[in-house]
Amino acid sequence: MSASIRVRKGTFKHVEDDLKSYHDYRREIIRLKNAILFNENGVGELNIDTGKTQKRIKHMENIVNAIDDVYNSLPKEKQRLVLVAYWTKPQTMTWEGIALNLHCGARTVYRWRDEIIETIADAMGWF
Repeated sequence: MSASIRVRKGTFKHVEDDLKSYHDYRREIIRLKNAILFNENGVGELNIDTGKTQKRIKHMENIVNAIDDVYNSLPKEKQRLVLVAYWTKPQTMTWEGIALNLHCGARTVYRWRDEIIETIADAMGWF
């Protein structure tokens, strides 16, 4: 992870939104694959646009794979940050509360967050 890489604010927010939606994407990928499968077998939706749906699946799979790769390469304390900050719903903690929960300082949490988001953006090819 390079400290010199900085993503634009809009890109940062977009990656954060993708990270928050990670589990929703995984469920949607399965749902769409099943819709295609059942449609091809004549028991699903008749109006499904298979080409467009496959493009959507590929896009979500790229996001999920990038997040998986980055998450699995993180040390345990940074994985916990992702779990607490992005995958706990409803999210009721501020970043300062998350820092307390992780037994570290707010600056550390912000730095870890920035590194994680930038690494995911890089893995997605957004640099």
